[in-house]
Amino acid sequence: MNTYLSRVATYILSHHQHELDRLTIVFPNRRAGLYLRKELALQAAKTIWLPKILSIEDALATWSDFNQADNMSIVFDLLEIYLDENKDRENDAGSFAGYALQMARDFDEIDHYLVDPHSLFKYLSESKAIELWHPDGSPLTVYEKNYLSFFNSLHGLHEKLSAKMREKKTAYGGFIASSLARKTTEELLQIIGNGKLIFAGFNALTPAEEQVITKLTAEGIATVLWDLDEYYVKENRFGLHEAGASIRKFNQKYPGLQKHWTGTNLLEKEKMIHIVGVPGNIGQAKAMGNYLQSPNPENITKTAVVLADEKLLIPVLNSIPDEIGKFNVTMGLSFIYSSVYQFIIRLFEISIHKYFSHNSLYFPLRPLCTILQHEILVSLLPEESANKYRRLGSQLIADGSAFVKADRIKILTAEFNISEKELLTLLLGTAQTPFQELEKINRIFVSIFSSDENNESKNNQILLHNQIQIAIRLINRIQMLLQDRSLQFDLSGLMKLFVHIAPSYTTNFYGEPLEGLQVMGMLETRNLDFDCIHLLSANETILPAEKGYQSLIPGDIRKSFNLPTYIEKQAVYAFHFFRMLQYVSDIYIYYNTEPDELGGGEMSRFLLQLRFELAKLNPKIRIKEELFTFSIPAQKPTQEIIIEKTPQVLELITRKAEKGISPTSLSRYVNCSLQFFLQDVLSISETKKAETSIGLNVLGTVVHKTLEKLFAPFLNRILKPEHLKLIQQRIKETLIITFNKEFPGGYLDEGRNKIAFAVAEQFIRQTIDYELSIIEKISNELVILFQEVQLETNFDVQGRTVKLKGTIDRIDRLNNTLRIVDYKTGLVKKADVEIKEWDELLNSKKSKALQLALYLLLYVKNNENKAIELPESGLLSLRKISQGLMKLKLPEANGTEKQTEVLKKSIQSVFEEIFNSSISIQQTEMEENCKLCSFKELCRR
Repeated sequence: MNTYLSRVATYILSHHQHELDRLTIVFPNRRAGLYLRKELALQAAKTIWLPKILSIEDALATWSDFNQADNMSIVFDLLEIYLDENKDRENDAGSFAGYALQMARDFDEIDHYLVDPHSLFKYLSESKAIELWHPDGSPLTVYEKNYLSFFNSLHGLHEKLSAKMREKKTAYGGFIASSLARKTTEELLQIIGNGKLIFAGFNALTPAEEQVITKLTAEGIATVLWDLDEYYVKENRFGLHEAGASIRKFNQKYPGLQKHWTGTNLLEKEKMIHIVGVPGNIGQAKAMGNYLQSPNPENITKTAVVLADEKLLIPVLNSIPDEIGKFNVTMGLSFIYSSVYQFIIRLFEISIHKYFSHNSLYFPLRPLCTILQHEILVSLLPEESANKYRRLGSQLIADGSAFVKADRIKILTAEFNISEKELLTLLLGTAQTPFQELEKINRIFVSIFSSDENNESKNNQILLHNQIQIAIRLINRIQMLLQDRSLQFDLSGLMKLFVHIAPSYTTNFYGEPLEGLQVMGMLETRNLDFDCIHLLSANETILPAEKGYQSLIPGDIRKSFNLPTYIEKQAVYAFHFFRMLQYVSDIYIYYNTEPDELGGGEMSRFLLQLRFELAKLNPKIRIKEELFTFSIPAQKPTQEIIIEKTPQVLELITRKAEKGISPTSLSRYVNCSLQFFLQDVLSISETKKAETSIGLNVLGTVVHKTLEKLFAPFLNRILKPEHLKLIQQRIKETLIITFNKEFPGGYLDEGRNKIAFAVAEQFIRQTIDYELSIIEKISNELVILFQEVQLETNFDVQGRTVKLKGTIDRIDRLNNTLRIVDYKTGLVKKADVEIKEWDELLNSKKSKALQLALYLLLYVKNNENKAIELPESGLLSLRKISQGLMKLKLPEANGTEKQTEVLKKSIQSVFEEIFNSSISIQQTEMEENCKLCSFKELCRR
């Protein structure tokens, strides 16, 4: 195969064979250099002096007076600047760290694009001030003042960071590139000397890079070798392709620059493209392993697995067949996706949430048991010790208390040996300061390392050791930062700081870069060519990424200052995708067919372009589409969690029953009795995290509360079209107020939050439009009687009083029909609320039907003394409002019994099972119920 790098090697040997010692080749990244060295050695067939080969970042750093800084160094520089200037607000450093990484990226981009920072930040501050201005003249709130103060501080932070980088002679890439771009041609020539340059394989150059490259090419000492294809560079009958946007803009800006090379591989070469739809993300990795074949070692060396989503790296590595042999991973995995990161977070949670009461120390059950049964202990400790910790966790769960008394742990660990007790003491240790907490975590890892008798004999142990080394480096950096500041920095602030800094660290993998199967991300494919490629996660919002642009600078201001927006970002994704296809002959592209709560399950538009555009322009391209399905063997947990219903456990359940069990709680019991026990009986909830984007739970709450506020003025009135048109005018205003209350401090105009806001607004507008369409029909009268109706009724179960309670979203009357309405923002099908046999009601797959049936029962029981009609009970799917009310359908009752009487007996039987001491509490056997469970980590599922 005549690859791009083979052409570069041929060009070098034919045009520069007598000046190789003075030649420098510059690539977008370092990896292409390894392959070029191999290609030069093959073509030269003799001993030659290799040219210098550098990445663009290394080249610019070499030509400047600066060393290249990594993101982590810049983040810590920003933190030091912040802490030095805000000594009275040191405990806010955790929150500031959440912005520091994005700030570093924005500053880097501002310099790369040669933007005047003073003008930009002045414009940004003024824009934010206008955004916060109160038309009624009222003063800004404290939160608003702090928000504005933050944006006012950005210019100063940029200046101080620039000064710090000049002092340290270490800077980010944008600062280095801009310093070179501002030099005159003569100054650049003096730096380069009498050497020759080739810039190879570039596409989207920043203005600073453009300045440097075009000044050098104009003097004849540099040549640019493109790696392009006419399909996306030139206009065809389908128009201009987004993948060529950057190069077309460059050509228009510099029309005199000599053009090398634009080929026609996509338009002329034969290609076999397999588009494979697979349910689930993990399923894609399994499908890839199924298709991946290795006829011989030479072929596998020319095969690459490319991940559009880095989170699939571990599943992909676990799915590579053993017969593949060697493989090399060129991409890193963000530290936050590692098990070591989760381990540290649980340690923080133990320290933060433990407390003293009546001279006793109590530890939170959930993080403690997660630690005791964690992969780190299981994999790195001797088997006997790991089993002891695991059994301890199971015993504590069986005790049935949300907090564990230290004395109880002491009793249960009486048979632990000295080293096991010492490690447990460290895990539960009390730290007075953040510095001591970090020191404790370091000592825990040292203790685990010293107990590791497996000596890294397995791949997962090697990976764990690698992750632990990263954790230690990260902790040491934070310790250095906090040496003189720990007294004013509490543990919650430390955890927040750790959470925000950790994404900057990456777990690197090692292998032979030129042998075996190559596993890489999209960016690593630049300039490289393979015979066969397996591409995963080819879904819209991943390839290309979603429209939101992660930045502190809003999109309209970015556009005004010629900074890239999501449009340029998606064009770059398009280029990488289609460039990857230029030389490949066989490609397997996998996408996830499963929708998530906000939709999804949609193949990338790039695949549609292959099908409807490229395949029509090149008849030699064959496309085969298929849906891949298979059964994945259920992976059983290492140890089942079984809690016997002792008198103490039954007492805890009785307390919960007396307070009240909701339809949601009862559905949870039907799904998994252990989840019900942990969440509803012990009230163990998921630890609240510092969220930067709106979660689905917040989205659902906001939609419900907004609808309640909008309809509130019109209760017990026949709704008229003019009422609903008035409501339509108030939707956005009410939605903003509700979002600000439920998600304080969140940005609603950027990224995923902007999407979530738009989704919520669409749900509400469609609901109001639907109601309007109903009442505009002849003779239809709609009256909303009640909203958020709280009802309860009692059951007698084995001499105990069990309260069933619930909150109904809405009770209305459409014409002569009374209706119970439950709003749903998630996915709903009519089959979910249709019951053919009474036994189905207690099937975990019919949880929505069970909830509706319980609302119906509650209503009837609360109106027993009234002559009432039996209302309809149904779901209103805000996602598919056109389906109308999806009504609960129950089977006919036997004989003279009423449906509600049969329903009451069914619920009675569930309550009796809950209190049956012979039926233990345990994990569900249906592991599909575990996908969204907050406790799956605890269960190791």
